[in-house]
Amino acid sequence: FALSVWHAFHTRKQFFPATIFLTTNKINVVVLSNVAFMMTISFAKLMRRIFLGDISAQEITEIERKGKIAVMETCLALTTFREEINIRMVVLFTLLLFVKI
Repeated sequence: FALSVWHAFHTRKQFFPATIFLTTNKINVVVLSNVAFMMTISFAKLMRRIFLGDISAQEITEIERKGKIAVMETCLALTTFREEINIRMVVLFTLLLFVKI
């Protein structure tokens, strides 16, 4: 992540061209998407720790089961909106996943 951001700002001296490069280059989009996914997972674990505290293995299994069902339903719902998928839609569906679980 840091290397791709450094490369973008090192090869393009201004902010706007560097951000355009970060959001249009396929490798950078994959890297940024992976970082966003990792941060989302970390945020979910933090929220689970804050709101639920220490939970038993059975409760973790139940959360994982509900999570799998929620992800499957969300993926099916995303097929309905495949022409309109943008960053706003992805954020809204991620928020929906957090609420459903």
